[in-house]
Amino acid sequence: MTSPREIAMQRIEIENFGPIKNVAFDIKDYTVFIGPQASGKSTIARAVYFFKSLQDELLSGFFSCRDESERKFDVDGLIKEIKEKLKACWPPTFFCDKTRITFHFDVEKSEHIRIENNGKVFAPAVHLCSSVLHKIVHLNEEYEEQVKLRANGEDNPALREAVFNWNFNALVVGFFPQNNHEYNFIPAGRSIFSSVRNELDPNTYPTINDFLIWFFIRSANRLRRLFSENSVQSMIDTLDFDEKSIPRKAKAMKIKALCDKILHGEYRYVKGEDCIEISDTKEHVPVSVSSSGQQESIWILLYILYVVMTRPRTFSVIEEPEAHLFPESQKQMMHALTLYANWPGNQLILTTHSPYILTPLNNLLLAHKIGRDKREAVEKVVDPDLWINPERFECYYVDGGTIRSVMDRQTGMMDLDDLDAVSGTLNEQYDLLAELED
Repeated sequence: MTSPREIAMQRIEIENFGPIKNVAFDIKDYTVFIGPQASGKSTIARAVYFFKSLQDELLSGFFSCRDESERKFDVDGLIKEIKEKLKACWPPTFFCDKTRITFHFDVEKSEHIRIENNGKVFAPAVHLCSSVLHKIVHLNEEYEEQVKLRANGEDNPALREAVFNWNFNALVVGFFPQNNHEYNFIPAGRSIFSSVRNELDPNTYPTINDFLIWFFIRSANRLRRLFSENSVQSMIDTLDFDEKSIPRKAKAMKIKALCDKILHGEYRYVKGEDCIEISDTKEHVPVSVSSSGQQESIWILLYILYVVMTRPRTFSVIEEPEAHLFPESQKQMMHALTLYANWPGNQLILTTHSPYILTPLNNLLLAHKIGRDKREAVEKVVDPDLWINPERFECYYVDGGTIRSVMDRQTGMMDLDDLDAVSGTLNEQYDLLAELED
C-alpha cells in the first residue's frame, strides 16, 4: 500500500501562456493530464518540469554568476540564467501580453518565483519573492561572518570557497524543501532516438534547440552506458548486499517482469547497438528494426528500472506512455509506472490522449479503497505495491486553455463517463445506421 506524500506541497499557476488561458493546481505525487491534441497538456507538464528543475540553475547559476571579487551571489546573473532557460524550453510566441506563471516551491512557506511578460514580444521579467531574496542577503552576510570566524581573522581563499559551498548547499536545501534529487523528461516521439544505432552527442547537434529534447538524449545515453556491460537481471542480483535492499530488489523484479512482457524480451546493448534479446529464442534484434511500440516504451522502462535500482528521489514527466502499445501492454505499462510512482520520494506526471490507460489506474484506486477494510482479499487480486492512494493522485482533463479534475472526491476514483464522448458518438452513429438497415 502506498504511503502519504513525502514532498512539500507545491503549486503552479499559469495565465495566458501558449495554449493555456488559466490553469492552477497543487502538484500531487502522481498526476495525469488527458485531452485532445494541442490542448496544452505538454505545456503544463513542461512548465512544472521547468520550475522543479530550477534547482540545477541555483546550483550552476550561483557558482557562475556570483561576483568573484566580493564572493557574493549575483541575483541579476541568476535571473539571466533563468531567462536563457525559458528561451530554450518554449518558442517566444508562447509569451504573450499578460503572461504570468507562478511556481510555489513550498505552499506553506509562501516561497515562489513568478515570471511575467507584458506586451506581444518576448521580454519576460523574473521575480523572486521577498523571502527568497532575504535568504540570499542573509546567506551573503553569514558567509562573510563565518569566513572571519573560521579563518581566525586571516583571508584563506580555499576556506572561503569551502564555506561558500557549505552555505550555498544550505540555501538550496532551504529553497527546495524535501525536493527531488533528480529530474527526467521523456518526450513523445522518442522512437526516433531508438532508430539511431550509435550514441548521440547532444552538444554536436545544433538542430537540437529544445532543451528538454537535449536533456532526454543525454539521459538516454547514460542509460545505454549503464546497461552496456551487464544484463538487467545481473544488475538486480547485485541488490543482495543488505536487508534494506530486499524491498528494492522485489520491486525491481516486478518492474523487470513487466518490461519483459512489454518488450517480449530483455534490453541489451551489444557492439554499440540497442538490442532486445527475445525471451524464447535469445536472438538479439536491433531496436532500430523492432516494433514502434517497443521503440517508444524501451526508454521509459529502462529509466524506471534505473530509479528503483539506484534509489534517487526523482521527478519525471513522461509524454504518451501508451504510444503504439496494444491495450494489454498499455495496462502493463501503467502498472510499471505505478510501481515507480509509489517508490518513496518519487513524483510522476503523465500526459496522454487515451482514456483507456485510465481504466487500469481506476482499478488501482479502487484496490486501495477496498483494501483498507479487506486487505487480504484484495491482495489476492491486486498486488499491494500497485494500490494508488487517492491523496497522492490527481487526473485533469485539459481543453480550451483550462483544466478540470476528473476525480470524484467521494469515491476517491476517476469519473470516466464524460471522457468517453467518442464512444458515445460512435454508438449514436451505429444506432442511426442500424435504423436505416431495418
